[in-house]
Amino acid sequence: MDSDLVTWNVILDTCSSPLAAAPGSSASCWLSFWQRATVHFSCVGLWGLQGKLLSCAALGSKGLECLTPGLWFADGWRSDQKGSFEISKIRNIRFERVSWSLACMASSRELLPVSQSAPEESAWRCPRKMPALSRVVPPLALAATALSLLALILAIVALAKPAPQTEPWTQDPMASLPPLTGVNAGGWLNLEDWFFSGVTGRNVMSLVNRGQGACLPPAVLTMDDYWPSEGFLTMRLNQSRGPAFTAEAFEAHRRSFIGEEDFQGMASLKLQLLRLPLHWAAFADALAPIDHELYGKHNPDEDTAIVPDPYYNGLAAFATVPRKWLASQLRKAAQNNLRVVLDLHAFPGGAANGTYNGVWPSPPAFWKEKSNVGNRSVALKDAGLMVVKAMVQWVEGLDDTARGAVAGVTVMNEPAHMNQGSAFASEADILQWLSDASNMFRQSKLPGMSVKLYMQLIGTAFRDFDGTVVPWFHKTFSSQEQSKWAVADLHFYIAWGGCDGRVISGGGFACDDPLDEIRQKIDGCVKSFTQDFRKNFGGLRAVTEFSTGTFQDARFACQDRRVLEAFLQVQADAYKAADIQPFFWTWRMPHGPIFERGWSLRWLAGLELPAQVTCPPPGHSF
Repeated sequence: MDSDLVTWNVILDTCSSPLAAAPGSSASCWLSFWQRATVHFSCVGLWGLQGKLLSCAALGSKGLECLTPGLWFADGWRSDQKGSFEISKIRNIRFERVSWSLACMASSRELLPVSQSAPEESAWRCPRKMPALSRVVPPLALAATALSLLALILAIVALAKPAPQTEPWTQDPMASLPPLTGVNAGGWLNLEDWFFSGVTGRNVMSLVNRGQGACLPPAVLTMDDYWPSEGFLTMRLNQSRGPAFTAEAFEAHRRSFIGEEDFQGMASLKLQLLRLPLHWAAFADALAPIDHELYGKHNPDEDTAIVPDPYYNGLAAFATVPRKWLASQLRKAAQNNLRVVLDLHAFPGGAANGTYNGVWPSPPAFWKEKSNVGNRSVALKDAGLMVVKAMVQWVEGLDDTARGAVAGVTVMNEPAHMNQGSAFASEADILQWLSDASNMFRQSKLPGMSVKLYMQLIGTAFRDFDGTVVPWFHKTFSSQEQSKWAVADLHFYIAWGGCDGRVISGGGFACDDPLDEIRQKIDGCVKSFTQDFRKNFGGLRAVTEFSTGTFQDARFACQDRRVLEAFLQVQADAYKAADIQPFFWTWRMPHGPIFERGWSLRWLAGLELPAQVTCPPPGHSF
């Protein structure tokens, strides 16, 4: 039987610590990663010399991730009749003990796939008995083998030098970031599926009902199916693993996704504000009057309880956020000279159409339906006001340090987003609810405590935004309130619409257009928005969500750093000129790698480390 020659060209291009080779068998070398590295493999088949480039990032103690654009490999090796091969998904390879097989001569049958149990030291090991190279390897293959071994030796020698003392962040950070007011902590306390899409992520706003969520690290690394929204994820975990595990999984995520280094990183970028999206279950006890058994029995200060959505109670559930812990995060922000905008991002039954509403793909029920649990006469709109009241009262009662860290509150994010096309809400009901919620803020102590109301409004909810919402805003808030605490808050994304940039046709510009032309295009789009914003709202203004994502399908979005830097700089300049507070969406998304360039400020700033865990597609595991 014909044999294959497996040649690994190992090139390590960023490594924070020396990389050492320990003695191994004649078939393999053992390399120990002392901290982290990014490794590129070039796999060469003997016959035809066909190969494939895999970019693999060593990800900590959990494993190793291999990515190729648009391709996920099945388990095992595949060989065609010519003897060329492709490497498959790598399973259970240990970070501290990775086996790189060198010049392994074997038949395709002897190149064994990793077993389901994946013994600790067996991954991708060649047979111990090697045939003599001179008998089976043509000169060209021998040359390739020699070059591969030389490349490995040179890499090891180079990496044996002392590591630089600088912190090993991303290998190509932007030279400088323009000054920004704030950033969002999306994906921390209110989940969206695309943040956790792993290697299969694609759309910023999921287009298929199954969603894109593939995991919830660090506790949930593999799943049987994709999850579309947080409520569905929580319910599935609760039904399959029980409430104790589900609560533990969410606690693990919350304590690992944002930490002290994140607050310090934000401070290092001179950010002033952190917008913190929360779902309604952070104040689930406010719904105790609807059903005390479901919402009134946990300790809201200490417990992570699993509570059902009051309308989609058989489909969606949420993990409450212990408010003692939440207050401690406010104090951490204060210690790093950051103030927080508490943003109610998701409501019972779903108040907008999108994965962030917690119950997607179920249709938004908030505006027209009543509770399906307990007291079924309570409208979901009233349940939402209960949540707003609870948030306001909680902020009023915080200690001085925690309350001083609260810069503002948002009573609802993107109210009735996408209502314009589907009419799941009455426009009059939307504005009346926002008026009622605003009155709760107005009548509280918060305006006198230097806390602002960020009144988030979105054009996709209304047929005529300028003719309906703008007059409502000026009627609802006096000129004095607009100058002191009522902030007109809009979102602006270029990833949708005629200003988007793509590597395929159909966008506002192509990613390889001359940079000056790209700047000019973006500048015209952003300034058109900021001019309308200033014309319609003369008081305090904020754009609490914008990004450098150039297209909603991340596969075809611009990736060139020069384009992304221009994209960010032009927007920041326009917001500054129009006296608009800009908040970048979002701080980080390490479990959705295809989105990082356009949507992670930590990544753009060069402060992101390789993720320590990976999210394989459902049905697969590492």
